[in-house]
Amino acid sequence: MSGVSLFVMLLNPTLNDDGTIQFILERFGPSGMITALLVGVFVALVMNLCNKFSFFKKGSSLPEFIMDWFDFLVPIALILTTGWVLVYPLHFDIFALIVNVFEPINAMGQSLTGFVLFNFIGVVLYSFGVSPWVMTPIWYAIWIPAIEQNAALVAAGQDPVNINTFETFFSGWLGIGGMGATLPLVVWFLLARSKKLKSVGKATILPSLFNINEPVVYGAPIAFNPLLMVPMWINGLVTPILVYIVLDMGLVRIPSQIFQLWYTPIGLSTYLMSGFNGLILLAVVLLIVFAVWFPFFKLYDAQELKKEQEH
Repeated sequence: MSGVSLFVMLLNPTLNDDGTIQFILERFGPSGMITALLVGVFVALVMNLCNKFSFFKKGSSLPEFIMDWFDFLVPIALILTTGWVLVYPLHFDIFALIVNVFEPINAMGQSLTGFVLFNFIGVVLYSFGVSPWVMTPIWYAIWIPAIEQNAALVAAGQDPVNINTFETFFSGWLGIGGMGATLPLVVWFLLARSKKLKSVGKATILPSLFNINEPVVYGAPIAFNPLLMVPMWINGLVTPILVYIVLDMGLVRIPSQIFQLWYTPIGLSTYLMSGFNGLILLAVVLLIVFAVWFPFFKLYDAQELKKEQEH
């Protein structure tokens, strides 16, 4: 409750003459999430430090709940006094500070370089067995405000401007079968001469259609397998460059709707996000990804087939 009280205080609501309280709704969005995390850390630190202090000596005859009640007055007072001093005498606005801190990161993230880096870093991590979802605290700090701004611009009759959103990555064009665009590789596996790869293809095709590719990344495996890591990296660089340029030129509509259903099959989600032109771009991306995977798949298939014949 101390944390909730401090958070509400930092929201700096307006107290109206009629006794009502008015909040800025935007402050319950992404910047509010970051504020809540900071508040939680601060409250935990204060509570932990004050835990060593007590008004009472050991062995006191008073009931424990009474001693706790008095002892907790100190950290609670410190927490709420800190919030009051920051908001009222100092007029400190933590939300404006958070926006200012993330502004240069947002600007970089919406550039071609930032867009490509976002995808490539996730792909490289994944190819070394580290789930790209570990990056979501950084990604979402950019993605959520970006798609919210796009939605607001469209509502105001203007064009969306932010390309780097969750919708572009996982619902539009880059998440073909999951991070690293692995669905085409699974399709090639279905045509493999190697029994192992054909079995992997059959086992992973269904989850891949819903953009779940842990089975193929760890089962083929792609992770720590140079023959499959390299094409994954190539796709992680080439496809975001193409997608960014096409969207930036206005040839395909930039997503402006919040669409967190990343498990919706690619194609359907692309159409919902960007219409028919989005499907044309998806077709081009698919051709590139299929072509990039093919020679590496052929080498890996020949390698696995040779192992099977030797045994």
